[in-house]
Amino acid sequence: MWLAAGDFVLAISRHDAEGVSTAYWDLWRVDDGAIAEHWDVITQIPAESADAWFAREASPASAP
Repeated sequence: MWLAAGDFVLAISRHDAEGVSTAYWDLWRVDDGAIAEHWDVITQIPAESADAWFAREASPASAP
C-alpha cells in the first residue's frame, strides 16, 4: 500500500518466507522532486497477530 500527503510518502508491505511473516514500513520525505529523508521499520509479525492488517487468514464474515 502506498500513501502520499504533502512532502511525505509511506509504503506498507508484507513478505512471507519460510513460515515467517515480516512487515515493512517505509516513510520518505521528498524535497524538490528528490528523496530528502528516509525512515523504515522492519518487524516480524507474530503468528497470532491481533492487528487485522497483518492477520494471516481473513475471518469469515458473519451471516446476518
